[in-house]
Amino acid sequence: MQRKLAAILAADVVGYSRLMRADETGTLAAMKALWSEVVQPSVRAHRGRVFKLMGDGMLAEFGSVVDAANAAEAIQMAANTRAEAIAEDRRIQLRIGINLGDVVVDGSDLYGDGVNIAARLQEVAPVGGIAVSAGTYEYLRGKTSVPFADAGERTLKNIDQPVRVWLWSGTSGTEPAATPTEAAIPGVAAGMSGRASQPSIAVLPFANLSSAPDAEFFADGMTEDVIDALSKFRWLVVIARGTMFTYKGKPVTDAQVARDLNVRYVLEGSVRQSGQRMRLSAQLTDTQAGGSIWSQRFDRQVDDIFAIQDEITNAIAAAIAPEIDRAERTRAADRPETGLDAWLFYQQGLAAYYKLTEEGLDEAVAAFRKAQQADPRFAPAWAMEAVSLTRLANNYRLHEKQHLNNAADLAARALALDPRDPQNWWASGRVLSIIGKQSEAVEHTEKAIELNPNYAMAWFGLGNALTRTETLDRALDAVDRAISLSPFDPFMPIFLFVRGNILHWLGQYQESIKSTERAMQLGKVPAWAYVHLAVTYSEVGDAENAKRVAAEMLQVFPTFRLSSVLSLGFRKDRAQILINGLRKLGVPEE
Repeated sequence: MQRKLAAILAADVVGYSRLMRADETGTLAAMKALWSEVVQPSVRAHRGRVFKLMGDGMLAEFGSVVDAANAAEAIQMAANTRAEAIAEDRRIQLRIGINLGDVVVDGSDLYGDGVNIAARLQEVAPVGGIAVSAGTYEYLRGKTSVPFADAGERTLKNIDQPVRVWLWSGTSGTEPAATPTEAAIPGVAAGMSGRASQPSIAVLPFANLSSAPDAEFFADGMTEDVIDALSKFRWLVVIARGTMFTYKGKPVTDAQVARDLNVRYVLEGSVRQSGQRMRLSAQLTDTQAGGSIWSQRFDRQVDDIFAIQDEITNAIAAAIAPEIDRAERTRAADRPETGLDAWLFYQQGLAAYYKLTEEGLDEAVAAFRKAQQADPRFAPAWAMEAVSLTRLANNYRLHEKQHLNNAADLAARALALDPRDPQNWWASGRVLSIIGKQSEAVEHTEKAIELNPNYAMAWFGLGNALTRTETLDRALDAVDRAISLSPFDPFMPIFLFVRGNILHWLGQYQESIKSTERAMQLGKVPAWAYVHLAVTYSEVGDAENAKRVAAEMLQVFPTFRLSSVLSLGFRKDRAQILINGLRKLGVPEE
């Protein structure tokens, strides 16, 4: 008797008997189409094998748990999208269970507890969702974009011991089933969502426009890697690889893909290779507004195909996310409140936040609170209220400590709601840095970068936290990385001002002045930009400009005092340098 370890995927049609009684012919035709057009292609695309196909379900084996989970997500995303267009009492929807276990091999069939537990997990999965065992989840942790939530121990039919189960609700690409933490929040129920307008994107398989076999391999690899990179932006619903590769080689339009998959944005690209030269072109389309909102061409020498693939993937992901974010803020602007959900309130909050003014921050806080009311499980709204209150305390209301206490609570809540979102780790790091906990701040921002290496704000957050430590060279590298990842970021004045601060402490005074002056030309900056610039001018012997900048600071920030320098997390030796310099320029003590 041969045995082996395998990841088993069990899928079953919800309400099969009822559907057959209502419309036997139509149900059979719909199920046949679902198996042949979605389920089996997704299994094959993820290197799996269907070993048993029943009337109302199927069993498949995979050599990798990650492949099984990604196949399941692809199947459910496509099946749920199809179901949305059909009357509720006629919908073909699936439950899927996945288990990694020991199986008995009998020809092409498999038996044993590994199969039995997968089948029983399927029975407790949400409609349109996925259930996995705890042992299976341990292999998936950090290796898939599917956001599973701990559902506790369950007693499964004909299984002797209770099994700890992790669930994905299938309601969206970024929203897990309610966790115990979420369920404890008043007014939150499983399945509740106030984010119907949250953006979604489909990445069409990149087309190979040359005859070189390497170009085909490169095009497929680019498609997979871009999907994976975009999936790390948790606010963006990304259609899974298995579904998208069903479009490979087919002449489809962006509008057709948008209708098929119910997405707002479509990314398409092509690859050409001639000798040792390779050209990749990519274009992002907003299918609702119409027209391209971003396009770029990359020309590279074919010397290290994987290095090129990584470089271009990172460039595309880093460029696309801000473009979509910018389009969403535009879409949310001036919309009547009666038509706004949590996502659009959140976008209005971001638009106000990026004004980089005290009034804008107050507006942002109000909008983020409305987003929380619309959907209390929407973690980014809690995270960004925390960051907004921190900026108010750090830049405008320097003695209102309650803002920082509130911000710390809000950031902790965001992390509890979604510890896999890099934005929540960045927000927590920002608060920790301002209250003087620099080692924890660095740790949290590094976690954000680990979750999404293309997240510019996380790199900036790391640089900002490191600015208050001894590792200034590393701080400068981190801020420069943020600038290169998002060269048109609405936060660029702050990026440049912090860069100027770092250069000041490194003793590169002329470069510091240049960076900070550029920040002021681009937009609003906090009082600390004026502080560093005035002191830096003094240190290079330019008394005239030092006095000018100090006077401008007191005009823009009339409540600023020398005691303010000690209020928010600066190292004492550096704070004293700033105080001494400002005192000579006539800044009031108290």
